[in-house]
Amino acid sequence: MTTPTKPTGGKLGLFRTADGKNYAFVFILICSLFLLWGFAHALLDVLNKHFQNSLEVTKAQSGWVQAAVYGGYFLMAMPAGMIARRYGYKTGIIFGLTLFALGAFWFVPATKSDQWTGTANWVGKKFDLTVVTSAEAKAKLLEARNDIATAKAKLTGLETMTPEAAIQAKAKAADYLTKAVAALATAAPNVAATEKLAAVRTSVEQLARALDSKDFEKNCAAVSVAIVGLDKASQVTAFTAFLLGLFVIALGLTCLETIANPYATVLGPPETGASRINLAQTNNALGWILGPFVGGLLIFSSGETVNLSNAGLATPYIGLGVVVTLILILFAFNKIPDIHAEEHAVADAKHQDKTTGERSMWSQPHFVFAVVAQFLYVAAQTGINSFFINYVVEVNKWSEKKSALVLSLGGMVLFMVGRFSGSFLMQRLKPHLALGIYALANVILLTLVVAGLGFVSALGLIASYFFMSIMFPTIFALGIRGLGENTKKGAAIIVMAIVGGAIAPMLMGALADKHGMQFGFVIPLVCFVAVMIYGFTWKKLFARDMGNTSESPALPTH
Repeated sequence: MTTPTKPTGGKLGLFRTADGKNYAFVFILICSLFLLWGFAHALLDVLNKHFQNSLEVTKAQSGWVQAAVYGGYFLMAMPAGMIARRYGYKTGIIFGLTLFALGAFWFVPATKSDQWTGTANWVGKKFDLTVVTSAEAKAKLLEARNDIATAKAKLTGLETMTPEAAIQAKAKAADYLTKAVAALATAAPNVAATEKLAAVRTSVEQLARALDSKDFEKNCAAVSVAIVGLDKASQVTAFTAFLLGLFVIALGLTCLETIANPYATVLGPPETGASRINLAQTNNALGWILGPFVGGLLIFSSGETVNLSNAGLATPYIGLGVVVTLILILFAFNKIPDIHAEEHAVADAKHQDKTTGERSMWSQPHFVFAVVAQFLYVAAQTGINSFFINYVVEVNKWSEKKSALVLSLGGMVLFMVGRFSGSFLMQRLKPHLALGIYALANVILLTLVVAGLGFVSALGLIASYFFMSIMFPTIFALGIRGLGENTKKGAAIIVMAIVGGAIAPMLMGALADKHGMQFGFVIPLVCFVAVMIYGFTWKKLFARDMGNTSESPALPTH
């Protein structure tokens, strides 16, 4: 990586163009976009676990959270670029922020989806699902589930308690199960599936008589699923409502990411473009840290009882929507210059074969394998993010709130540190070798995770974030190297490869549902093996595509 020339112009030289204009304030606004989409993405990792609790979806089904978001990215990537080219950066940013705000505020009515009796009735008839139309009955069913979850929490770690503490824990658990039976009895007159409800009440009574059973926790989960089954139509309605909000947010984020990355590079002297984009990316990493931290505090329960309600989701998303709206207003009422970056031919003319520019990029393996590697990397990263909390809760027996904080202050902080240190590493180690070595490190770490070695595995999972940090930009840079006139199109295709994030969580969830959470991490392990192979073989692939060259590229400035 070449060291950029130090710009002239004093402290603000980083944001002054040749005509003397200073774009420092505009750059600050752009940095806010990086923070916002990092925060929104990081919240997904909390939502994934929360929906497993509140809506009793399986781990595989919870993968629809990521599918909704990354599917939105895949569908909106090309239109976002067209909007920016036709109407300018400012219009594209305002359009993206508008979609972002609409999706965030949509969470307010979505949290009240249990009151959508008309919609639930339609869903019930359309798909032959049970439905409860009484708001009071719905509340009582939720109350019963909360009581059962609290009873289960009281007996967590029973084998390690003193005899006196164990007696007290059992007594409290029995009290909560008694409350659950009473809540179900109150709801009974308004529940159409009377036979199923009677079976559920019997199951809860059996739980109270078998507090010492080794399957107590598993049986509690089964009973909670059965209670949700009494109002299945409302479950489907609520999950669909939340996924719709996430999809709309993703459409907005796609516009912002498509525009903000190249725009940050042109808000000052060309030679300092790399410094500006790295500075902007710092805010993105900060958003990834804040997301699970704030989400864990506001969404997961911290009291004695366990709360399975979705009502708490309104708070973080109202706050997010308000912030997005304020930034939208700032963009709307400030002069945002429509500066355009010059088209750069990424290929090294000294080494590129004369016919390379005329070849289809699909005939160049170093590009094709970059698309595959990016697809698999994003799949691995999204899968790890999605089930990090699940893993440490199930394998290490940590609380959900503690797990979210460890994800935020452990994994995400290491990710940010990796981003910083990676830029210096690239000056001393060729990018393809760094990619291969970092991927190899994650293969080793994920092997420990799959082995389920307790605290050691948890440390391995946390450490994997450091080694994931450089992968996306490095794969991107290696893939577009030498594409010549096809650089712009190739870059768009590599960005679209992030749709891999829509698939991995479902596969991991399916494996986890059948074989346990630790086995689900086989999916990212295999993905990192493929990324490692690409890193270590890239030089040979590139040499074959470009002709007589032995040099490796530095990362581009944008």
